[in-house]
Amino acid sequence: DSIDTIADAGASGGNFSLLTDNAVGDFVTYTANAPAAGTYNIKVVVVKNQSRGKCRLYLNGSGTATGAEMDLYNAGTSYVYQEVDLGSATLAAGSNTLKFQVTGQNASSTGFKLAFDTIKLTATVEAEAESLPATGSSGDSIDMIADAGASGGNFILLTDNAVGDFITYTVNAPAAGTYNIKVVAVKNQSRGKCRLYLNGSGTATGAEVDLYNAGTSYVYQELNLGSGTLVAGSNTFKFQVTGQNASSTGFKLAFD
Repeated sequence: DSIDTIADAGASGGNFSLLTDNAVGDFVTYTANAPAAGTYNIKVVVVKNQSRGKCRLYLNGSGTATGAEMDLYNAGTSYVYQEVDLGSATLAAGSNTLKFQVTGQNASSTGFKLAFDTIKLTATVEAEAESLPATGSSGDSIDMIADAGASGGNFILLTDNAVGDFITYTVNAPAAGTYNIKVVAVKNQSRGKCRLYLNGSGTATGAEVDLYNAGTSYVYQELNLGSGTLVAGSNTFKFQVTGQNASSTGFKLAFD
């Protein structure tokens, strides 16, 4: 089997990697560096066309696959780029092997080839809000609220009363880098709108989020705030009130 670099204007770096193989069990193995040991989300951009096979990912010599089987087939000779999320896995600090092994082919495919444009490893740090150090705006209270729907049995509530009020959490990152930031908000009728500010920056990360939901019941919702740059060690996450829904009875913020 051969591994070749193919030039294409659609590739993120102007080229992609192609494994030319001919059978189930064939594979290509890449070595990727992780800045620190931990849990990482793994995404790959595959390059589909009519000659592609199916494959699975095996990490660091494991016999257990990470993520679902991928089918790289697409009708036609044109290259189709698609990002595939393979979920989360534990990586070692330093070099890690990512083995993509052929598992079959689509009934319409003319071959078993595999092609990849990029591999993205995003460190994952998950923490319960109630376990994190937190400070709030002057005169406002930060309380732990017990609720069976919360992932750890509790969530954190900022009881505030105005735009500009805030709650700041301190979160530890295992290594400096770019992280995808998601929060689970606890919505109800008394909530405000807010934005996230990282490490004292005056520029918000992600879009404004509205924590309002009609009714007194708690509604848990994961919000994706996009990517932010963190330093190794302590980072501050400041959620600052920016307003309220026209139907809201307050400005409170709550996170799980």
